[in-house]
Amino acid sequence: MKNITTYTKEAVIITVTNPVDIVTYVAAEEFDYPRNKVIGTGTIVDSARLMRIIGNKYNLDPKNVFAYMLGEHGTTSFATWSISNICGYTLEDFIKVRGFNINLDKDAIEEDTKKIGMEVWRKKGYTNHGIAAGVGRIVKAISLDEKSILPVSVLLKGEYGIEGVALSVPCIVSEDGVEKLLEFSLSEEEMEKLRFSAKSLKEVIAEI
Repeated sequence: MKNITTYTKEAVIITVTNPVDIVTYVAAEEFDYPRNKVIGTGTIVDSARLMRIIGNKYNLDPKNVFAYMLGEHGTTSFATWSISNICGYTLEDFIKVRGFNINLDKDAIEEDTKKIGMEVWRKKGYTNHGIAAGVGRIVKAISLDEKSILPVSVLLKGEYGIEGVALSVPCIVSEDGVEKLLEFSLSEEEMEKLRFSAKSLKEVIAEI
């Protein structure tokens, strides 16, 4: 960051290295870099895994599923069931549309989503394909000025009542980086999980 800021504060920076939320925070806050131009890969891969699991449950293409894992890219991440949907249908309503019985155990789905990364790591010793695809997705959104809504890590300054930490929330990503940070009306339980995730990250920042 010292080398980058010697020459520019205009470049869009994508942070990938773990702990990605801490790295994103330091890059933006400690170097006074425009927060919209520092994007952490955050929970973009976690969210893709969640959508894949839900899609498999319904025997559907996961591109028709809209669901996010938010918060820390780590153990305190959580699924936002209150805003999850399949082409506008709630997950519960789409069970009737699909026409067959679906076991929608949300706790189990969330836990499985978190475990996938560790399973890959245990079997391979590293993860590369998932995160490479995630980085590619962000780069595409920036380079093509897509204005896509992606769950990426960004420095919060009061959004969701949280500040002084970077974590994943839905953002409009364009050629400017994070064009807009979206504040969805999450359930109270989800807000508690988001605050807990922020608290956990702040404790790490304080130790650093």
